[in-house]
Amino acid sequence: MKIKLSKYFVFISLLSFLAVFVFIVQTSYNKLYQSQRQMEEAGLLKTLDPNIEEDIISTIKEKKEYQSEDLITAPLPTEASPSAL
Repeated sequence: MKIKLSKYFVFISLLSFLAVFVFIVQTSYNKLYQSQRQMEEAGLLKTLDPNIEEDIISTIKEKKEYQSEDLITAPLPTEASPSAL
């Protein structure tokens, strides 16, 4: 028994295959670039300025560095102390 496919059936089959293929490619492409678009909208791809600002460095140099003996150490309150109530 010989099965003969009509030209119309082959044409519809190829057209359906092509439509499914295009749909899969389009969906994949959108998913691939969706995360990139979200990062751009969120500002995660912001470039950094490589130039050093001298006024910020001078402000950092002017700050005093405290040593451990300069800090006041007070005893921590415990549950039994009246100041904790």
